[in-house]
Amino acid sequence: MQVPLKVIDFFRVESSLTLLAVKVILVIVLIYACSFVLSNRLEVR
Repeated sequence: MQVPLKVIDFFRVESSLTLLAVKVILVIVLIYACSFVLSNRLEVR
């Protein structure tokens, strides 16, 4: 139960809007990269 709270705090505690935007963009890129890697592994050949 601690992990979701830490993820929320990672975004919630940020006071600078610029750093918050950078964090959000980095997380989106990370999720997109993970989905790309997983979709390549699951591809039927």
